[in-house]
Amino acid sequence: MVEEYWVEFLKVDDTSGLGLFTELKNMLTNLELDIDDIRGQGYDNGSNMKGKHKGVQTRLLEINPRAFYTPCDTSEDPKTKSEAESLATHELQNFEFLLGMVIWYKLLHAINTVSKFLQAENMDIDVVISLLEGLLLFLDDYRESGFDKAMVEAKQIANEIGVEANLEKSLTHNGHSDIDGDDLFLELTILKYSLPKETKKAIDVVNYLKRMDGCFPNACVAYRILLTIPVTVASAERSFSKLKLIKTYLRSTMSQDRLNGLAMLSIEKKMLDQLDYGPQISGTALVATTASRLPWPCLRPLRSITAVAGPASPLSRLFHLHRGCHSV
Repeated sequence: MVEEYWVEFLKVDDTSGLGLFTELKNMLTNLELDIDDIRGQGYDNGSNMKGKHKGVQTRLLEINPRAFYTPCDTSEDPKTKSEAESLATHELQNFEFLLGMVIWYKLLHAINTVSKFLQAENMDIDVVISLLEGLLLFLDDYRESGFDKAMVEAKQIANEIGVEANLEKSLTHNGHSDIDGDDLFLELTILKYSLPKETKKAIDVVNYLKRMDGCFPNACVAYRILLTIPVTVASAERSFSKLKLIKTYLRSTMSQDRLNGLAMLSIEKKMLDQLDYGPQISGTALVATTASRLPWPCLRPLRSITAVAGPASPLSRLFHLHRGCHSV
């Protein structure tokens, strides 16, 4: 199963491409993650992030060319025409660029169709709701199965203009490749006949490959990378929406640790719902029982400390007493 988790908010003083990339490397080091294991990266449209000379994505690609970059190009840029001409001149020989164009054309065409109707003077609310629901269904379906269709169409275009689609080359760095191209072709040839009929999504294929226990190693790696590459950065943007709800004007002096803790509880709420609080409650009851049996001289200095610290709940007072008595 491929999962996405929020980690934490970072306080950054240097917002240049180099400064942000340094923070990224330090973060990966603290988490004991290897930068060479990254297979996808996605950022907003800031020049310090997407810049092709000194941006974060370029600096990361210099170290790890297999970290495929997914842009979030949702804002208007006065240099769009110039960049489009440059891409048409220099990037059309790149298969990944062709594939990206096919995907974005399908998505933006569907969105543009609905957007034009929403701007009409005689639009009706019931028709608008129906169109929006249809658009959401299209996006959900495209997210699950549209990539395969886009890949076929991109290959047809590549064959017509003479562009080579070499996945093995794209996944090779320092003489090591994640897959073997010839073996992958043979595995996919067999796999398409052995997949269950109900398998329609990429994640279903990965789950099936796991059950096969290593029979299709190259296909398993390729599909895992496919599901790892970020399609959008919407989930990361939603975390900033949570940040605005947590760190308000009245909470402007909140510490970084507390902010990350509250954000984790809010963003990863599904994970929180699965936690078992039984051991914590039992431990708290044990602390309360132990504290009630302690002699008065041990509790006396600690009561004064708690009083100086300000009002506290009975639970927090017992916790302070418990910790303090161990330090006596």
